[in-house]
Amino acid sequence: ENHLAQCQFTTVPCPQCLQAVRKSYLEEHKAVECQKRLVSCPDCVTHFCWDEKELHEQQCLFASVTCQYCELDLIRDHMESHCDTDCPKAPIACNFSIFGCKERMQRHDLAQHMQEFTQMHMRYMAEYLRSLSLNGTTPKPLRMLGPSVSTEDPGPAALVSACGGVRPTASCSISSASCQPSEEMQRLREMDGRLVKQDHQLRELIILKETQAGQLAELRRRVSVLEDTVRELEAQQCHGIFVWRLRGFSGLLHNQEAGLTVVEHSPGFYTSHPGYKLCLRLHLQSPTAPRCSNYISLFVHTMQGTFDGQLTWPFQGTIRLAILDQG
Repeated sequence: ENHLAQCQFTTVPCPQCLQAVRKSYLEEHKAVECQKRLVSCPDCVTHFCWDEKELHEQQCLFASVTCQYCELDLIRDHMESHCDTDCPKAPIACNFSIFGCKERMQRHDLAQHMQEFTQMHMRYMAEYLRSLSLNGTTPKPLRMLGPSVSTEDPGPAALVSACGGVRPTASCSISSASCQPSEEMQRLREMDGRLVKQDHQLRELIILKETQAGQLAELRRRVSVLEDTVRELEAQQCHGIFVWRLRGFSGLLHNQEAGLTVVEHSPGFYTSHPGYKLCLRLHLQSPTAPRCSNYISLFVHTMQGTFDGQLTWPFQGTIRLAILDQG
C-alpha cells in the first residue's frame, strides 16, 4: 500500500476532467492537456474551461471581428451599431421607403439616390396624400411613421369605436373618415415641405458645383499660362550658356538596350536678350542601328521665339556643345 501510494507510474483520475493519467504526468496534464483546465480570454480576461473556448470566441463582446460589408476590424460589441449607423457599405432602405420607394443601396450611395430620385419621391408623397384625402384613411406604409399611427389595419369595430359607438352603417363609414386625426395630414404636409426645401437645396448645390467646376478650370488655365510665362522668362536669362541636366539617364540606357527609340528634347533657351530661341535634342542610337550603333547624338534646333522679328535670319553664330558624364 505504501508503494502504491508513492508509485509514480500508477494511474490516477484527473481531479478536473476525471481522465485516468499517470501520476508522474498529472501536473503537466492539468496545466497543458486537461479539457477542463481554466484559461483566460486575451480580449476580455474572462476565465472559462478550455473545452468552452470555441463557444466563448464566438460570443466574446470584446473579440475583434471584421465587418462583412466594409471589412473594418471592430470589437463585436460595436459591430451592430457600426452596421446600423456608420458602415458606408451596409445595405439600407431609402428614407422614403415608408411612402413606397423600394430601392435599397449601400449607405454611401444614399445621398446620390436622394438627389437622382427626388421627383419620384415627390410622386410617392403625392400619391399618399391623394389616397389619404380621397379615402379618409391612412395608407398602410404611413403606419410606420410613429407610435401615434396604428400598426394594424383598423376593422369595422375600430371604426365604430372611433365614432363614439355608432352602429356600423353607411353613415358611420362617412363619419369615421371625419373622425381620423389630423396629425398624419400635418405630418405629411411638414414632410412635403421639407422635401421641397431639400430639392431646392440640392439644385442650388448642383449649380454651385458647376460654377466651382468652371472656376477651377479657369484657374487651372491661368496657372498653365503663368507656368509657360515663367519658363519663357527663365529661358531668356541664360545669356547664351545653357546647362541641360538630363535626369534618369540609366532608364534611357535601359530602353536603348531594349532596342527602343530614345529621343529627348531640352527646354527652350535664348542665346541672349533679345536673341534666338534654341533647344537641344539627344538621340541614343540603338544597338541594331546600321550606322553609329550605341552612339549618342546631340543636335541643336531653332524654335519660334519672342524676338524673331528683331533678329537677322538665317542664324549665324558659333555653337559649342559638350557632354559631361557626372557619374
